[in-house]
Amino acid sequence: MALEVRGAEDWRRLARGLKSSDAPIRRSIRKGLRDVAKPLGIDMRDAGAAAMPKRGGLSARVAASTVSLRTAGGLGAGARIEVALRTREGYDLGGMDRGLIRHPVFDTGAWVAQAVPARAFSDAFDRGAPKVRAALEREIDKALDEITET
Repeated sequence: MALEVRGAEDWRRLARGLKSSDAPIRRSIRKGLRDVAKPLGIDMRDAGAAAMPKRGGLSARVAASTVSLRTAGGLGAGARIEVALRTREGYDLGGMDRGLIRHPVFDTGAWVAQAVPARAFSDAFDRGAPKVRAALEREIDKALDEITET
């Protein structure tokens, strides 16, 4: 899932400023953007884990998943911050969000499809996105100030 702030003049100014700024400033800005968005990823993981079945340990495995973020497409006018959840077992978290998981049946080797609550991750994203978008805009303003000071 990705949060986008599109077409804002501040993004354009930031992108232009980044091209001429030092590498440490660019790294600092990207880190700041990821730090702002990380709590949303954690909330998504936790909400998804709470909605998954406890029996069999799926909920616990989702809760132990790693939240990673990256800025995609540089930091131009259409920059994206992508939230990815990765489990050690490689579960299809997108499928879970659609309301269906496939898993093997213990001791039989057969695979079955099981319904789970849909939109557990998406609903958490939708609830948190406005707050994160506002924080991203504040982070952009801070970055613009930092660039213009150098």
